[in-house]
Amino acid sequence: MAKVHCVMQAKGGTGKSLVAALLAQFLARGGAEPLCIDVDPVNATLSGYRGLAVQTLPWHASNFFDARAFDAMLQRIAQTSRNVVVDSSASACLPLLHYLAGPRARDRLARICHRWVVHTLVAGGPAFLDTLNGFAQLAARWPEATRFVLWLNPYWGALSHQGQGVEALPAYQEHRRRIQALLRLPALNPATDGRTLAGLLQQRLTFDEAMAMPEHGLLERQRMKQLQRALFAQLDMAMVR
Repeated sequence: MAKVHCVMQAKGGTGKSLVAALLAQFLARGGAEPLCIDVDPVNATLSGYRGLAVQTLPWHASNFFDARAFDAMLQRIAQTSRNVVVDSSASACLPLLHYLAGPRARDRLARICHRWVVHTLVAGGPAFLDTLNGFAQLAARWPEATRFVLWLNPYWGALSHQGQGVEALPAYQEHRRRIQALLRLPALNPATDGRTLAGLLQQRLTFDEAMAMPEHGLLERQRMKQLQRALFAQLDMAMVR
């Protein structure tokens, strides 16, 4: 059964588009290009990746959250047998969740054979509790059969509250049976690997595209390859295919 990997987090700046791009690249290496859909009506970050053939939604100029755009998204998903990656922006997260949980989408979802997996990010530092509680809110609204992948992002600081990590806190404990995997984005040295990853994100390049570019030296390509292996290894363990 194919899967719909929906990346959601109501708070901005947590790394959603990074996760969506990683998922798309990982799934493509399995032999079949996933259907990638960018739900961001403003920034359209994922659709900036030319190597991923991302589709965007037909937003109406006067209404970013026209339910007909979400109807079109479900129609595309229903018509494909491929895995799907949906990148939902912070601004579109709650409207999309409201739509998917409402009566308009109920019949359409019942006819879609894909299994849904929601990927959400927990950011370190000041946003830690907000983003962890954001996961709990998502879990409370999605159907019981939906599984979650939690991505821990240490970029902004420690992933703990009063000395307790994610797995010790009520928001995690309450929904732990629905968590398929707990993945960790690496804490990268900003002068080396962090700079390499930042460059890929800014230029909207996949790992394979960047490693094929002659202007990147041997050491830089080696860093890219190591990063790719480390991130894809986590996705392999999470069984996201």
